Amino acid sequence: MSYYSGMQRLFIGVPASDEVRQGAAALARKLWRPDVKWVEPENFHVTLRFLGSVEDADVAGWLDKMKAAARRAPFEIAFGAVESRKSVIWVNVEDPGGLAAMAAALGEEPGFRPHLTLGRPKGKVRVEGAALGLKQTVDRIVLFRSVTAPAGPVYTALESFVLRLPQA
Repeated sequence: MSYYSGMQRLFIGVPASDEVRQGAAALARKLWRPDVKWVEPENFHVTLRFLGSVEDADVAGWLDKMKAAARRAPFEIAFGAVESRKSVIWVNVEDPGGLAAMAAALGEEPGFRPHLTLGRPKGKVRVEGAALGLKQTVDRIVLFRSVTAPAGPVYTALESFVLRLPQA
């Protein structure tokens, strides 16, 4: 029996490691202000492709694309400086090309800029001089379901693909 049911709000991403989650949560506490809706640490991730509302019949096609995108060796990314704009506070992800290549394989548009969202301000907020300064090995990509709830979104991992080179 499938655990997919009807239309679902989905995205494909790389979950943050425990070390990155803890570091990002500590950084968010240092930057805390009441006019920002801070992301819960269990939700920290880097989005490769936001899919939006997806019909059950289309999920298998996305899983095939994920499997193809995961045909690569694990690689390292670095979480750097914090930046802010009107509607988001994020940590830049320094990517030697692996995330961008996977995002492209998933059909993401050119100009992909990987980041980890820390919070969403209710008004204009400026953050300067903060950085996370951690690294993480990307070893899998995950299909997540996102359900909006009053306390904030709830993300559920539905499928995961381990990065590995195809056997010769």
